[in-house]
Amino acid sequence: MAANAQSNEEFITDPTGHMIAVVDDRARAAELEGQLEGAGFEEVRLYIGHDGEHAIDPLGEEHGVTGGAVRTVQQALTNKDNLAEYAAAIEEGAGVLSFRVTDERQTEALSLLDRYDAHMVNFFGTAVVHTLKP
Repeated sequence: MAANAQSNEEFITDPTGHMIAVVDDRARAAELEGQLEGAGFEEVRLYIGHDGEHAIDPLGEEHGVTGGAVRTVQQALTNKDNLAEYAAAIEEGAGVLSFRVTDERQTEALSLLDRYDAHMVNFFGTAVVHTLKP
């Protein structure tokens, strides 16, 4: 099983190449985590609770000057900021899943996410965030 966001040292510095999605039911999110790993997706992470919010840290405030600088640059270079929406979803009790996915496996990943009613599905490309499912 992938390491959940348990360590306060974790910080999502660069989501490039990752698909990130919300599953409202945390138990189903944990099941999906296992399914993604079983399907061979890499860097699968489930973010829940305070530690999940801390890892996402949309403004970088909880990670000092460096974290703030990272987020400022990211917001300046991308077409939209989804990290705040993911942190809000966690605060409301949902699970947020992140995993590395290649272009060739995006359809497979979306099919799996659909089975678990995932939403707010985005792929973080280089300087562009692609909304795959609102």
